[in-house]
Amino acid sequence: MGQVNKKAKEQILKMMLQEVPTEEIARKLHFAVGTIRNVFEELRQEYGVNSKVGIAKAYLFDQIKDVTEKMQTISDLCGNTCQITCNDKPFRSKAKRQNQSRKNKK
Repeated sequence: MGQVNKKAKEQILKMMLQEVPTEEIARKLHFAVGTIRNVFEELRQEYGVNSKVGIAKAYLFDQIKDVTEKMQTISDLCGNTCQITCNDKPFRSKAKRQNQSRKNKK
């Protein structure tokens, strides 16, 4: 992405999620407006979408997917020795959900 590093790209995405105007993003992050527009264009191509909303949705989906995978890994490593909660609800690994589903069918 040239002169915009990964951290700056994430800052741009987060500001975009907050609906901060392009000019303000450029000013706050000390980039030219054209650079921010180039980042948007690269993100549109990367995610295969045509709008800032599409970029935001794809980015959030990636973040959720990443967190879910990490929680799955932790759950798998812990086995039955620990319990992970998300929003005060226990996180059950995919294997545990499948086992519970099988028990419910019997």
